[in-house]
Amino acid sequence: MTMEKKDTPAMKQALIELFDTDTVKVKKALSKVKRDGRAAHFPALMDLYVKSGEGPIKDELVQMLQETKLEGADEVLVGLLEDERFKDHQGFILTCIWNSGYQPVEHLDVITGAALRGDYMTAFEVLTVLENLEPPFDMDVLTVAHLDISDHLESEDPDEKTAILEQIRDVLEQMKTAVLDGEVEEEGEK
Repeated sequence: MTMEKKDTPAMKQALIELFDTDTVKVKKALSKVKRDGRAAHFPALMDLYVKSGEGPIKDELVQMLQETKLEGADEVLVGLLEDERFKDHQGFILTCIWNSGYQPVEHLDVITGAALRGDYMTAFEVLTVLENLEPPFDMDVLTVAHLDISDHLESEDPDEKTAILEQIRDVLEQMKTAVLDGEVEEEGEK
């Protein structure tokens, strides 16, 4: 079992100063987090994103979150999709996942759940993420995601995002077919 890296006193101070009313302190703290931060700091950065109005601080946050390549950030970003504090920002979180090039194939159920909970644009971001994922895919996770989308489409009245949800279902079906075809090929090689 690996030990979680602890924050230095300077990092702890930077995380506090992210929320200072002094813009200079906030910018300095952002620089520190950008330079020395870890994926575990994403919730604090998202809190700042939600709190910040339009301007240079929010612009820097968007750039930081969308271009990150930190180890473990994909797991943290997927976790943020389930965090109630960020329910109105799921589209942005999905954009961060997509722009950062993460391949969260083991979390297809969480990602498709965001499409069901979110608005049209969130569903569109989910579709974008799914279309850019690369195998291998886990059949169990795929099946759960596909069932969730299919159940929703069968039980809910059509609305503005129905067409996108149908496209998501189709992409998931293609993924399932690819997994099954791969299993058949592997069995044929034995």
